[in-house]
Amino acid sequence: MCIRDRRYSYSFEGNAQVLDHILVNQNVASMVSRFSIARLDADFPEVYRNDPNRPERISDHDVPVAYVLFADEMAPTAACKSASITLVNGTATLLPSDINNGSADECSTVTFSISKSDFDCSTIGTNSVVLTVKDAALNTSTCNSTVTVIGTLPTCSITAIPENNVYTGGVDTNIYLGYGPQKVTLNLSAMGGGPFTYQWTGSGLSCITCASPVFAPTTEGHFTFNVLVTNSSGCTATLSLIHI
Repeated sequence: MCIRDRRYSYSFEGNAQVLDHILVNQNVASMVSRFSIARLDADFPEVYRNDPNRPERISDHDVPVAYVLFADEMAPTAACKSASITLVNGTATLLPSDINNGSADECSTVTFSISKSDFDCSTIGTNSVVLTVKDAALNTSTCNSTVTVIGTLPTCSITAIPENNVYTGGVDTNIYLGYGPQKVTLNLSAMGGGPFTYQWTGSGLSCITCASPVFAPTTEGHFTFNVLVTNSSGCTATLSLIHI
């Protein structure tokens, strides 16, 4: 409602009256937050009416203005597209923009969230990701996207190769100090997403970051070797329990 002494929309020869109204139905009436009069004419002198340099007083009537608050009850439109991401150092990150395909709302800007953003070697292949679109009125809608994670899981095997073929009559994986082969090469074969890096554990090896280290024992004992193989995707494979 207007302030009492401002409740007029028409002024003629000093007489201020309420002659102008806005008609609305019951549904709209419940959404009217306030009503006012735009003072464009009635408060200005009559001499302005024919002055081409003055925009005021082109009429006796001011303009009634109703402020209507409309509730946004319509959900935004969610539109998805497929995406591919590549593993680097074993991980990859998906952004909402990677799968958004023009999602929008008629009344406001929208925000996005996704059901999964972090991927690793265990998710190589196709994955289903949900995109949620939210507007300013907190209405939401969703769509599904197929996200392909690109990478390779490595596989590997180890063969123990003695330094010579002298027959010992014993177990092939044993070294008999002072008789027969005194060294053995741990020949590692890796496949899937090379080039590879290697990390060996175990004592007495000629190197711990090469593909095929040489083991030359100086004392008797039972030895176990482990190797961690990492490929270009950052994915790993572990092989162990090589006894000599």
